[in-house]
Amino acid sequence: MPLALRALLYRERRRLGLVATLAYVAGFLFYLPAPFYLGPVHIAFVTGAVYTVVVATAAIVICALLPSMRYMIEAVAIARVMLAFLVALVPQVGFQIIGNPFLTALLVVSGGAAVSRMIHGRREKVRFGPRPWHRRAVWHQATGRQQRFVAWVDGSAPAVA
Repeated sequence: MPLALRALLYRERRRLGLVATLAYVAGFLFYLPAPFYLGPVHIAFVTGAVYTVVVATAAIVICALLPSMRYMIEAVAIARVMLAFLVALVPQVGFQIIGNPFLTALLVVSGGAAVSRMIHGRREKVRFGPRPWHRRAVWHQATGRQQRFVAWVDGSAPAVA
């Protein structure tokens, strides 16, 4: 098992690095306006580190147990940073968003779905076979920007020119 985990971490190193970095930035921005300190350290630094550990651990678990959902990890991380920037720019709204975990989760997940559609393109169900329930998901052709991002994160084929 350790060899499989090591191979997984190597294969997903770019995605995990991007997600961990964005998690730190989001945690830092969420609590930057708070006037709290843990000794000489501002709470934003501590929160960023905690976000990094929790989100990176969850990303590793998702990559290991739900490999078909790997593509959503970076999309949700980007949505989380966008929400953190909104919280930092508009503190009155930000305090209400941070104070309601359900609303925060709803915004991050729905934002992740929207970002995923922008990054990966869209898909539609196409009917194959004699019966309507014989379906297969087919991805539409992604744009060059989408292919370059996905190739960089996945570490796959060279980027499209």
